[in-house]
Amino acid sequence: MAIEIRVPRLGWSMEEGTFSQWLFGDGDQVTAGDMVYELEGEKATQAIESFDAGILRLRPDAPRPGEKVVVGQVIGFLCAPGESIPTGPEPIAPAATDAVSAIVPSAGPSARRLARKLNVPLDEIAGSGKKGRVTRQDILAEHKNVAATTASPRNRTASPAGKGRLRVSPRAARLAAELGVNLRDVQPTGSTGRVRECDVQAMAEQLATENRRPNSRNSLPGTSSIRQTIANRMLSASNETAAVTLTANADATELKRLRDAFRRNHGDSPGRPTGYTELCIKLAGAALKHHPQLLQQWTDQGLLALDSIHIAVAVHTPHGLFTPVLHDVPALSVPQLTQQLSELVARAQARKLTAAEMEGGTFTVTSLGAYRVNSFTPILNLPQSAILGLGRIVDVPVVIQGEISIRPQLPLSLTFDHRVVDGVPAAELLTTLCEILENPGDHL
Repeated sequence: MAIEIRVPRLGWSMEEGTFSQWLFGDGDQVTAGDMVYELEGEKATQAIESFDAGILRLRPDAPRPGEKVVVGQVIGFLCAPGESIPTGPEPIAPAATDAVSAIVPSAGPSARRLARKLNVPLDEIAGSGKKGRVTRQDILAEHKNVAATTASPRNRTASPAGKGRLRVSPRAARLAAELGVNLRDVQPTGSTGRVRECDVQAMAEQLATENRRPNSRNSLPGTSSIRQTIANRMLSASNETAAVTLTANADATELKRLRDAFRRNHGDSPGRPTGYTELCIKLAGAALKHHPQLLQQWTDQGLLALDSIHIAVAVHTPHGLFTPVLHDVPALSVPQLTQQLSELVARAQARKLTAAEMEGGTFTVTSLGAYRVNSFTPILNLPQSAILGLGRIVDVPVVIQGEISIRPQLPLSLTFDHRVVDGVPAAELLTTLCEILENPGDHL
């Protein structure tokens, strides 16, 4: 029987996406683990993987690049040799969970083979590897957990109807906590009766519809998915945090000299020359090493302490605001950081960023220095607890050793979540950053 290829849900609020391209042609053989097509969701383009093997068959009305598709829409089939594709109207399902429609976390070939062998669904596992990658250890642990839960009634949670026991995937549990969904009210669709992430999403949408409560995640007429996503995140940051902004000025004399030196060394080399933003990101990473409190994140289980300095950078594009992440900033040289940021900005402008390239940030830097803006109030990039805003560098008169001198000043705006840290630790970070910016050569 032909396996339907359905449009998945890339984000919990996503109702439709834009089809990017087929990675296989009609009649091509597809094997399990192949990326079959690309779909553009709310903010990222993602390659969609097949769980099954077969010959790709497309109807004449299969979506073309740039066309809109809705979640659950059947856009193709995987068939056996000689098998015909079904005829009739295109069915649309409310939740896409079959075969190619499933979104699978990043995992290596060895891990995928092990998951298929043990019959462990990858999309039910919270990966412990870098950037959320699912490892063999994660799969073995999940398989062991399934076996233990099945064998021991003490480890099971009773379903509301009393029909057996309810199991919950880690991703579903996190989403339920975020959305305030009672897991006992959710209808499970996963293997062995497990509640999956899509089940929680469906319940949240059902509750919003039934109760007819205003929902900031619902789309507004005439609003693009990216603009709506930005609006939702900004509103959540404003409503869910105790945001406070501190401002300070750093003398940028040495910073300007350093920037000019990097540009002279860059010469006619291809790529983006090092600018103030790149230097400030690098130096912010140096300051954060001394103040890891600002890397903590507020969760329902309490404060989450982090020591990884992964800095997200706000990038404005004609399509909306994107925040790609530079990982392990202290370990990057300035040229490496400049090259990585240049590539991420180009991908953002072309709307080619993947979800993984925008995940894992622990601090954010945003700059309006190219405009006539001094200080401003950056909005937190949840779940992060701090964001640094860079204003324009302006020559102003300052008093140095009792004499007036004209010096370039860089305005800094640090917004932090007062639930996570108090004003003094945030002020200490800002003070340290000013000192580092005024003596940048000692910290590169």
